[in-house]
Amino acid sequence: MVEKKRKSFVKRMVTALILGVILAIPRIATVITADLPVISQCRSGDAIRFQSVPVSQAHQLWREMQERLNDLDRRLNAPAAQPQAQPQAGRPGPVRRYRITVNGKVYETSIQMVSQ
Repeated sequence: MVEKKRKSFVKRMVTALILGVILAIPRIATVITADLPVISQCRSGDAIRFQSVPVSQAHQLWREMQERLNDLDRRLNAPAAQPQAQPQAGRPGPVRRYRITVNGKVYETSIQMVSQ
């Protein structure tokens, strides 16, 4: 019963903190922007511990998060690699070997491009 009340209290506190940010209600703590993705992954009843962070550190953490997101965006939107040259007619291309593990069982396979 006590644990249930505690989880409910934590849920209400997190909800109040987040709503406090949105509605400008007086609050005892604020989640820095860099931590919003982390707190958004929390489930109801998860324990959250706050710590004091200077504004300068919050800004630095935000810049680092933005740089990671920009890097991810660059990698995801990079132009696709140029397709490899097709093998000449009558000549097979290089053999590529792969080792695949599925449910602990190892399979070895090879693929070779052949012209038509």
